[in-house]
Amino acid sequence: MSGEKLCILALLLAFAAGQSCPTYTCGTRTDFCIYYAPNTNVVEVSNCTTTGTYCPMPPSGANVTCTTKANNTYPKYPGEKCSASSQCFSNNCYKGYCKGAQAGEYCLTSSAYLRNGACNPGLYCDLAQVPAICVPLKEDFEPCTSDSQCEYGTGCYMCDTCSAGICLEYGQLDSGTEIYAGSCQNSYSKYCEDGQCFVFSNGTAICIEEVENRNYANSMCLTNTACQSTFSKEAQRFITGTCQCTWNPTGTKYCSSFPGEGYFEKFLEFFDDWDESENAEKCNIDIAYTDRCIRSHGSTKDLAKYYLYTYMYMYENYLVGAPSCVAGVMKSVLSLSSLSENKIFYEVDNFGFYLALSGIVLAL
Repeated sequence: MSGEKLCILALLLAFAAGQSCPTYTCGTRTDFCIYYAPNTNVVEVSNCTTTGTYCPMPPSGANVTCTTKANNTYPKYPGEKCSASSQCFSNNCYKGYCKGAQAGEYCLTSSAYLRNGACNPGLYCDLAQVPAICVPLKEDFEPCTSDSQCEYGTGCYMCDTCSAGICLEYGQLDSGTEIYAGSCQNSYSKYCEDGQCFVFSNGTAICIEEVENRNYANSMCLTNTACQSTFSKEAQRFITGTCQCTWNPTGTKYCSSFPGEGYFEKFLEFFDDWDESENAEKCNIDIAYTDRCIRSHGSTKDLAKYYLYTYMYMYENYLVGAPSCVAGVMKSVLSLSSLSENKIFYEVDNFGFYLALSGIVLAL
């Protein structure tokens, strides 16, 4: 899975609580679904009542109005299901799937698509050549400059100041292995066997075995020091977590989960299974780990898990103690048939979701 798809974790975990947490309450407003009461620290959340609308996320300090759900009309990438050539970015629907440029053929680029969108599955657009052509994805240890140049299930492993790196399989580095500090973001590294890592004060970093909250995830706290992990033998210490504000009515702070706890672990396991199924390889590299590929090559159950685990890993820490109206607002977002992974990342990078959404409509 590409680094872009996991960097959202860094944004979520870095959303630290301030000195005073806002309080969230349910309302019945018709003008705003998220309303910041003037001169107060109160956020009023109201469900959208008009059919076909939803409340965009996350809360950003500005009032939010209900938005009409839009149907997806974008052309499809190579590897996606199609019924007519006009549906495809390449204008070529062949045997029920969009067909793109083959190896050695020119790859046209467009600002509306990611750079490799013209190429067939297993290829990327080599912009270093003039004109640019589609070439095979690179294997382990071959030089690279971006994740999308590397084989499915691998990324471009490089230092912060390097202009190039090597393709490296995710999860390949054992616990205790020293890694580039830049590849360890908020205790997570996609290259570590257990997904967890630690950066020392001198700037060096290592992969570590999984750690969890010493007490329990989502316990009440006042400061970060109250959110300690279990002991890490590789780092030789307890690791300090994050005490953060959530969408609750009392302004209480809670300890967030460590990587490897809760739904982030399920999220990673889902994509491990997706890789093993070899379905990702049937899609263009730019959409191989998105709902677009899963809709074309996965099952209904796969798609349900994708949405649930994606939302839960990003949001579960932020909805501890949230009132029921917050769950209702998020359910309206989840029901968006047109919601793509890219939309999730740009629309909801700081909000949270929690397992207590008992009414969620996702049949597993």
